[in-house]
Amino acid sequence: MRRPSWLLLGILAAPSVARAGGFEQPDNGTAPLGRAGAFTARASDGTAFQYNIAGLAGQRGNNLMLLSNFTDLEYCFTRAGNYPSTYGLYPDTPYSKAGPMCDNHPIWHGIGPMLGFSTDLGFRRGPVFGLGVYGPSSILRTGYSQNGEDTDHPELVQWTEPNGRTFTTWAPNRFDLVDDKLDVIYITPAVAYEVMPGLRFGAAFQWVYSRFEFTNYGALGIDDPTGPAAKNHLVVTDIFTPAFMLGAQYRLGKNFEFGLGFRWSAPFDADGDLEITAQEIKAGEDPVDGSDDYVQDIGRDTVSAELEVGQAAQLRVGARFFLPRARQVAGATDAGSAPEKPWDPMVDEVFDVEFDYMYEANSAIAFLAVSSNDRIELRDDNGDLVIASDPMGSMELPHYYKNNHSFRIGGDWNFLPGLVTGRLGVSYETSSAPVRYTLLDFAPFRRLGLHFGATVRLGPVDVSLAYAHTFQPPRTVTNGGGRIAAPQGLCDPESFDDDERAAACVTNNGDYDANFDAISIGTMWHF
Repeated sequence: MRRPSWLLLGILAAPSVARAGGFEQPDNGTAPLGRAGAFTARASDGTAFQYNIAGLAGQRGNNLMLLSNFTDLEYCFTRAGNYPSTYGLYPDTPYSKAGPMCDNHPIWHGIGPMLGFSTDLGFRRGPVFGLGVYGPSSILRTGYSQNGEDTDHPELVQWTEPNGRTFTTWAPNRFDLVDDKLDVIYITPAVAYEVMPGLRFGAAFQWVYSRFEFTNYGALGIDDPTGPAAKNHLVVTDIFTPAFMLGAQYRLGKNFEFGLGFRWSAPFDADGDLEITAQEIKAGEDPVDGSDDYVQDIGRDTVSAELEVGQAAQLRVGARFFLPRARQVAGATDAGSAPEKPWDPMVDEVFDVEFDYMYEANSAIAFLAVSSNDRIELRDDNGDLVIASDPMGSMELPHYYKNNHSFRIGGDWNFLPGLVTGRLGVSYETSSAPVRYTLLDFAPFRRLGLHFGATVRLGPVDVSLAYAHTFQPPRTVTNGGGRIAAPQGLCDPESFDDDERAAACVTNNGDYDANFDAISIGTMWHF
């Protein structure tokens, strides 16, 4: 069978690659997490690689940091509208019959490790050199299934009617996202220098490695989005994306410190393979062909593909007030530099309070450019041609992300100087995703975060723990911009005369609920 007009890609939800460019909530770091990310002015541990490179200049001697965030994303989608009549269900069966489609990954899948080392090479007044190796702070993997259950077939849902009849059919979210995984490594050499007492500058280069894996579905015929489906599994890699960071830190008098951090990244431009599998399902009570599987593969092919998306530049500014203790080093009774004993906030400060503002230029992620120049030939297990199509060429998938503003206030209280520190903070962040383009790969809604943390010093080692809960208001999408995509373009609901096929074009109408819980554990060794 030859069908030249069929859907190759439904990867409208692919912007999870944006997570490599700053969509993360919260940011990296145990101490910063406990104080709501208000750390740009202070930047007094290895997380200076994330917040303000200039902060490395105040970390004399040798310092080794190892930490990780663990983030649990609770994100559910209940699709609006009805299943198409072609699905073999009762007439006008609502998508909500399947219940909410929720993220199904446990908290340990949301790991965000960070390793940092810095040294002044024994020259107490010279530059500090550092190397950081880390990735996004959390949510490296997302995937959705009925009620968030662990299942081998997240693309399927099942329910039992009051009359006892059981139906198995496609999940309402399959045209948006079934599963995705993002592996990102930031390799970050850096240098920082205190050019005069209280004034520090820093710079870093980043070699960014990214691998993106994504699965969703699309209708085989763009002229009939209610018909058979194609499973799309995209795996692309960008082995080198350059980025750089700049930072500055200035101490004013005995009680104030200011910080500035900036990061720029080149676009994500990845190459790889797209595996397309045409599938059919026998909706209703009985499995396909009497087996234990409801899904039957009818043809598959693998073609080369490219994915390109812009990355958001970031600007951080921070100001903090701190109350110093009397220094125990002769001649160092204020907050100035002391060569005998560098400033240690855990020892030398009673408390501090910091306010940070962060701007992210997420409008750089207005479109995702997807392209493939390979002819598609789906063949069955016998090698017979089932479906063929000309190359899709290039396609731009709209997302229209908005520039983001984040406000953070937090601080430390060193109630046992040099031994125990407690911290807390509050964060607020504006939404990056317009309501119309709310999708499942990520949930950049408005956010309010409550943050808590503590550090215990055990000789040369600081052990820190932090927790944060991020609230997000629920969303209801009634005029969704999510569409089934095809080589010829995006499915247009206005091109259909009947309401059923027009409604099937729109993939993201419905109710969304999301919040985060984050735990971070970290150590810092001073030697």
